[in-house]
Amino acid sequence: YLKRQERGDQSPLIDPAIIGKSFQDLFQQLLKNPDKLIQAQVDFWKNYAKFSGRTSRYDFWTAWLLNLLLFLILHEIRFLPYISFIDNLLSWLLILPGLAIGFRRMHDIEKPGWYFLIPVYGFMLSTISGNPRRNKYGQDPKLERLYEERKG
Repeated sequence: YLKRQERGDQSPLIDPAIIGKSFQDLFQQLLKNPDKLIQAQVDFWKNYAKFSGRTSRYDFWTAWLLNLLLFLILHEIRFLPYISFIDNLLSWLLILPGLAIGFRRMHDIEKPGWYFLIPVYGFMLSTISGNPRRNKYGQDPKLERLYEERKG
């Protein structure tokens, strides 16, 4: 940031137009591939404590949106017995996998995982498309998925 200031570059670190485009792309992908929604949720729970590696933007946001939908449904039926308990239990159970997928998402854009813990900045970074090549955190998750699909 300081080097950008020395050069006289006053442009924002993250362009809001890029974030809007990122969300538009994400929702188009979600609508095109509804069968992948379940797979993203399965992967979310399968890697619940894996803080290393990378997670694609699609898998990250799919998992978060499905979990949000689940919480909204539970909130609407909270008058039923034990729903409040289930809601609280699920909240506690989602802490570790939520942090893990956030850290892996930061790795996909070549940032340290702890950037996810910076509230607004971590959210903005999670909307940016990842590096399409191998980086120090591993192979591109999109390529890994293609390899798995071709094997199976």
